[in-house]
Amino acid sequence: MRPVNANLKTINKIFCVVGNQKFKRISKCTTRKEAWLILETSHEGTNTMKQLKLQILTTKFKTYRILGNETISDFYARMCDMSNQSFDLENEYLNSKLVRKVF
Repeated sequence: MRPVNANLKTINKIFCVVGNQKFKRISKCTTRKEAWLILETSHEGTNTMKQLKLQILTTKFKTYRILGNETISDFYARMCDMSNQSFDLENEYLNSKLVRKVF
């Protein structure tokens, strides 16, 4: 398969799997790399945005408290959600840190 052919097939597949909003962003792209960079930035954000989100999560984590009528399992579930968000931003909380926060 020639590189031009591979590029067209790949970009066609990308067009087929994205939703309408994302398709509008990449519809003018002529290379798969160009389309991928736009999708990556729109999905994950720029490095600056990632750092800002991570900073907000870190601040939230430091001030995180159990709510008055909340059970330990509910609190732990909220902590896991926050930990997963942090993991998505390529920063993983260690289990020992999460357990200390619960105690």
